[in-house]
Amino acid sequence: MSKSPCIAIIDDGINPLFFHIWPLLSDVEISYSLKVRKVKKHSPHVLNHATVCAGIIKKYLPQANICSIKVLNENLKGSVAQTVKGIEWCIANNIKLINMSIGTTCSEDFNHISLIVEKAYNNGIIIVAASNNNNKITYPACLDKVIGVRCCPPKILGDGEFYYNSNDPKGIEITCNGSHCLKGPDDQTYITGPSNSFAAPYVTTIVYSIIQDNSKASIENINEILKQNAFSSL
Repeated sequence: MSKSPCIAIIDDGINPLFFHIWPLLSDVEISYSLKVRKVKKHSPHVLNHATVCAGIIKKYLPQANICSIKVLNENLKGSVAQTVKGIEWCIANNIKLINMSIGTTCSEDFNHISLIVEKAYNNGIIIVAASNNNNKITYPACLDKVIGVRCCPPKILGDGEFYYNSNDPKGIEITCNGSHCLKGPDDQTYITGPSNSFAAPYVTTIVYSIIQDNSKASIENINEILKQNAFSSL
C-alpha cells in the first residue's frame, strides 16, 4: 500500500472508469460465501452507489488513494458477514480510513458490527459511516467509535461547512451537505441528491486531511478537531 492514507470504500463496488477514479489501489469483492476475489472487469457506463461515493471523494481529494471493497450486489443487498469480512480485509491490509455509505438498522446485527468496529478501532482504523435515510438507528454509524454522518436539507450548508452534534440521540456526530456536482464522461454534469450516503464521503475527505497532518490521530482526536472546525456545534 502507498504511504499516503488509503480510503477504503465498502459498498457495491467502484467503477473506476466513470469518474476517472482509476487506478484503484485494490479492487476486491467479498462473495456471499465470504471468498475474497479480485474484480477484473468494469463497464465504463455503469454509475452505481459506490462509484458516486468515490467520485465525491475524488472531487475534493484528487490525490486520494482509494480501495474498493464490494460487499453488496447490484440491488444493494448483502450480508452482515460480508461487511464484517470487508472490514477484516481492511485490518489485514493496513487501511487507515474506511468510508461506509451503507449500514444496517437490524438490532440483531448489532453484536457482529460492534465487535468488528472495536477490532478496527484497536487497529487504528477510522470509520466514517452514513446514517439510514429513514432516520432509523443505523449500525455502524451510531457507534461511539465511528464518525456518523447525515445530510442537511439543500442549500442550508455549503462546501466546507458542517454541524457537529455532540449529543445526538442516534449517535450521529456530523451533519453536512449531501449534494455535490460531479463531472462524468464527456464532461456531463451529475448532481447527487441530498442523501446521507453522499454526505459521508465528503466528511471522509475532511477526516483524510486530518490524518495527513497527524497519522496517529485517534477518533477522539479527530472528533475534537471536527468540533473545533464546525460551522456550529449542536
